[in-house]
Amino acid sequence: MPSASKVFYSMLALSAISGGRAFAPAFARAGRAAERGLERSCSSLSMADMSPSEYISAATSSNDVVVFSKSYCPFCTSTKNLFAEMGTELGLSSPAFVVELDNLPGGGDVQSELLKMTGQRTVPNVFVKGKHLGGNDDTQRAAADGTISQMLGN
Repeated sequence: MPSASKVFYSMLALSAISGGRAFAPAFARAGRAAERGLERSCSSLSMADMSPSEYISAATSSNDVVVFSKSYCPFCTSTKNLFAEMGTELGLSSPAFVVELDNLPGGGDVQSELLKMTGQRTVPNVFVKGKHLGGNDDTQRAAADGTISQMLGN
C-alpha cells in the first residue's frame, strides 16, 4: 500500500516531468477557477499501484479539501467555483484538490468505492479534513453557515 506521501511525490514528479501539462485536461474544463489556477487536480494520476480505497484515502488524507467531480456536471462546477472564489474566506490555505472521475482511469471504481464509504453515489462528493461533507447542496449550506470554516479549524 503506497503512503499518502508517496502518492503526493508521484503526483509532484508527474507534474514536473510534464511541465504542468499533465493536469491541463482537467483544468481546461473547470472554468474560471482553473483559469486563475485556483484548483488542483489528480485526474491524471494513475491508479495502477493502488486500489480505489487507497486512492481515496491518499487524496483525502493529504489535502484539506477534496472534491470528487465530473467535468461536465453543473453541480460540480458550482462546488469547485465556491472553493475557488471563497477558499480564502473559508480558511483554505491551499486550493481544493479536484478529482475528475470521468477523466480518471478507474474513475468508475473510485465512485463505487465512494458509495460504499459514504452512502453517496452522486457527484460532487466533498471531503474536508478527511471527513465526508456531502454533495453540492451540503457544501453550499456548510459554506454559508460556517461549518466548513469550523471543519478547517478556523
